[in-house]
Amino acid sequence: MWAAIYAVSQLIVFVVCCWAVLSPRVNDGLLGRISLILMLFASLGCIAWAIHWPWEVQRPGAMFSLAVAGMAIRCWWMKTCGPNVRRHIKRRIRKCN
Repeated sequence: MWAAIYAVSQLIVFVVCCWAVLSPRVNDGLLGRISLILMLFASLGCIAWAIHWPWEVQRPGAMFSLAVAGMAIRCWWMKTCGPNVRRHIKRRIRKCN
């Protein structure tokens, strides 16, 4: 029973990641798209692993956790350091002109 619930929840994550990668509204950049694709494949691996070997979901689960951690680090970077770095780069470009 828990394997079916796990597979359905990973399927929902898979569908949302597919939508985010293919949607023109989501402007994540290259690193964001790569992280979303990694999360997409990790959730697909979790679904397949849970269906075939429900007692052992370590490998794809670890990859999925790394993908989520990568998205969290990227989000933290964009909220804290990103604006300052962008401002610094724009200032340097204006000085070169």
